[in-house]
Amino acid sequence: MGLVYREDLKIDANDLDTACLRQPVLFDIYSQNLVVLAKYRDELKLSLDQTSARLDGIIREAASAEGKKITETMIQNEITRNLQYEDLQHKYLNACAEVEEMKAIKDAFLQRRDMLKLLTEQYISGYWGTVETKVVNSKAKERFVENIKERLKIVMKEDKKNGIT
Repeated sequence: MGLVYREDLKIDANDLDTACLRQPVLFDIYSQNLVVLAKYRDELKLSLDQTSARLDGIIREAASAEGKKITETMIQNEITRNLQYEDLQHKYLNACAEVEEMKAIKDAFLQRRDMLKLLTEQYISGYWGTVETKVVNSKAKERFVENIKERLKIVMKEDKKNGIT
């Protein structure tokens, strides 16, 4: 997914209308991407299980035909060493990582939604509508930005602590 989504996460406080109108569309796009990736991951898991079962049967038949005794560990080792199985396993692990990344991106858009709600509430309450001088107004905006950054740091620390990246 790269870092493309980060541009979509940005909020222009001077254009809240557009940000609010885009939010559900962006959330839907990234949520649908998660669905597609999760389906692919699940299909790989099914293929992995089917390949394992097929190899298990082949290994047991070969051992039986040769009159060899074989343990479950030996069967599992043979399956694990199979190149097709190994390739599927790597694809599955990569798909799992992509699903986790997309979950984090979806969570980021949930946080964006919360920030939009907060900014909109502040706008409605007249937070930016005071008749203060430009210097005082500028300082208030700086404080607001700093407060938002601090709150975002806290939320990100909590998410990281809870295993959400």
